[in-house]
Amino acid sequence: MDADLKFETDCRKLLLQRLQTPLNTLNRTRDKELAAHDARVSSLAEYESPEAAHEAFGYGYITEDEYRKVCEHFETGEQIRAGRVTKTGAAIEMLQEFMVRLKREIKDFEWEALPEEERERIRQAEEKWKEEHSQRRD
Repeated sequence: MDADLKFETDCRKLLLQRLQTPLNTLNRTRDKELAAHDARVSSLAEYESPEAAHEAFGYGYITEDEYRKVCEHFETGEQIRAGRVTKTGAAIEMLQEFMVRLKREIKDFEWEALPEEERERIRQAEEKWKEEHSQRRD
């Protein structure tokens, strides 16, 4: 393998290895956010209607802020918000896309480092495989 290609490949492999820790941290954060969201939805869902929440507020069982959240839940639908992408979720997607790009670059560098004979052998094997599988489909 050419020294420059090896250097580039090793740098990307090291970066992938180091990016795994922030990815794991973001995944744990997202899981906590989802658990908190689920808890909020279940606490809001204990009231069948805004009127029931108003009655609970009137008796002092819930605060005004909680009452407003229950009313908002019924007006907008909390479940709709569950599908919304959070900052953490978007950060995870961005990081994963970057890591996929790095993996592709590593594969490209490794391909370029192969001798021409080896690349030709691999191309022929792929063509043979494609022909065999296209015949099976027909």
